[in-house]
Amino acid sequence: MPTRRTLTGLLAAALLGACSPAGRPAPNAPPGRGAGATPPSGRLLRVRGRTVHAHVEGRGPAVILVHGASGNLRDFTFSLSGQLARKGYRVIAFDRPGLGYSGALHGRGESPAEQAAQLDAAAAQLGVGQAVIVGHSYGAAVAMAWALTQPGRAAGVVTLAGATMPWPGALKSFYTVASSGLGSALISAFATQETATRALRSIFAPQRPPRGYIDHVGIDLALRPAALRAR
Repeated sequence: MPTRRTLTGLLAAALLGACSPAGRPAPNAPPGRGAGATPPSGRLLRVRGRTVHAHVEGRGPAVILVHGASGNLRDFTFSLSGQLARKGYRVIAFDRPGLGYSGALHGRGESPAEQAAQLDAAAAQLGVGQAVIVGHSYGAAVAMAWALTQPGRAAGVVTLAGATMPWPGALKSFYTVASSGLGSALISAFATQETATRALRSIFAPQRPPRGYIDHVGIDLALRPAALRAR
């Protein structure tokens, strides 16, 4: 699981690929926009009129895992969720609203507090009383909002490279492009599997992605237009 950068780097490189001669629709384009899409690995809950994808494994005290920007719960199910389950925890990994297989709440970009409220309702549906809430990158902002708005639910909060402090400067222009309808459609249509894989490798550099991670994480889920527009 990347600790400093998220799949946003992958998407930025995909945009560059879309602007180059090599970045064209091709047979090796990522799946997920038709047959061959990465399937859901857990339960699809109906929560307040929206779908929430939850991967649950293990038994014991609850640990909730909240992924970062442009990612999905597969960041955690590649390795961490199984390790925690074997240590005696009930592990629940969620797709955040608008990402993976969880439905968006609206089209304006959900705030951390809105996302936390939706995931809290999903956790309640799964019978969770208290849980340690683990957030990675932007997911840490959601975890902190969760603890602040529902302190009785949080037994503790763990942030992994958390985006929880003031962010100096402005976000890269890529975010503006990707969050627009036209920009997200272009990136989704033109990014190739090769470009996306190369970008994902750059996220881990100078290390290499763990063996099998690229196939597991579901690049196609991050390259769908709706996911590109989400936070």
